[in-house]
Amino acid sequence: MISVDTVYQKVLALLNKEQRGYMTPQEFNLLADKAQFEIFENYFHDLKTSYHKPIKNHHSHADDISIIEEKLHPFKEQQTLENTSGTITLAVDVYRLICVTRENDLSSLGFDVEEISKRKLQYVTGNPLTAPTKDRSIYVRYPSSTGFRIKIYPIPESPEVFTYEYYRRPKNPNWTYIVTGGKALYNASANDAQDFTLVQAEEEPLVTRILELAGVVVMKPGIVEIAKSDRVSTKAEQNN
Repeated sequence: MISVDTVYQKVLALLNKEQRGYMTPQEFNLLADKAQFEIFENYFHDLKTSYHKPIKNHHSHADDISIIEEKLHPFKEQQTLENTSGTITLAVDVYRLICVTRENDLSSLGFDVEEISKRKLQYVTGNPLTAPTKDRSIYVRYPSSTGFRIKIYPIPESPEVFTYEYYRRPKNPNWTYIVTGGKALYNASANDAQDFTLVQAEEEPLVTRILELAGVVVMKPGIVEIAKSDRVSTKAEQNN
């Protein structure tokens, strides 16, 4: 977790240092949410890229894939439920589905359930050679009023246990405050106060990206250039 107050104070200090004005709490919260989500979404792109890189380091603490998976760990969730219809409404905070498993009577590991498209469903289920079985199940994803639901085939004939793992979306950061003497002061005890849910190592990239976005909002290109230069420099150091 990264303190939302620490990031806000750093952003304000840097804006003041460059004499670029002031960012209101409302502006900060909006830009902070966007910056956090951009960093989070980039993890998946970086993970895909890392899988195609030649192996450079056998030490887990310096392996690109291990580092990214460690950053994603706070967002990994799991739901286990008993179901008789084969239709499961996914949790509202599901962002990316990792896997779905079906209870295995002989093992605690469960059978992997493979996702297919709605277009292929009729062909797969109608062909005796590809028709799904309990140990070779499939599912199709459908939109629902709260997000998504999945339909698993073959449909259970009796109650079965299913588990799905997923990455949830980061919680929206929220710098809450009270006004004292005409000045906004951080109120960490507010019910809707929310720190960043990224790992601590992302604090400086967060500050840099928020500054970059702030430069666009207040139309101060100097801020954008400073932030971009810092981000490019940090990225170059990481790739060396």
